[in-house]
Amino acid sequence: MTPRRGFTLLETAIVLAITAIGALLVLPMWPAAFTVDTRDDGSPGFALAAALSEARQQAVGMQQMVRVHLDVEHQRMRVDTAGTGGRGVWRDTVLPLAPDETLVTADTVALYVFRPTGAAQGRPMALRHASGWLDLRVDPWNGEVMRVAR
Repeated sequence: MTPRRGFTLLETAIVLAITAIGALLVLPMWPAAFTVDTRDDGSPGFALAAALSEARQQAVGMQQMVRVHLDVEHQRMRVDTAGTGGRGVWRDTVLPLAPDETLVTADTVALYVFRPTGAAQGRPMALRHASGWLDLRVDPWNGEVMRVAR
């Protein structure tokens, strides 16, 4: 009788389960998952949605809360990191809107807060452009920025 060689099905299943659990723990921190497509496709609201997505990715990548202040009255956008390890103002610039776009919010200043988990907090806003209206929403659970045509 020859000695058995190789692994049993049970041993292989245990190794695969441990590998899968490890991959699930590491995957949210994978750098490629935090890249933002910054190529402007010319569609309404793209630049503003890209700026909000970038702020979310910074929050997840730096593991800090990131706040985005959109001052509609003065057409400014300020992004800062919050919390005890925050670095203060990260970006203070003109609102990234096309010449034919106008941002409409309930207040003169819209605030979005992105958490290290990717979750977000903020009210929906509307964008008026040459061919109609667009709603900009941020999913509170995963922070995904959505552009929804009316």
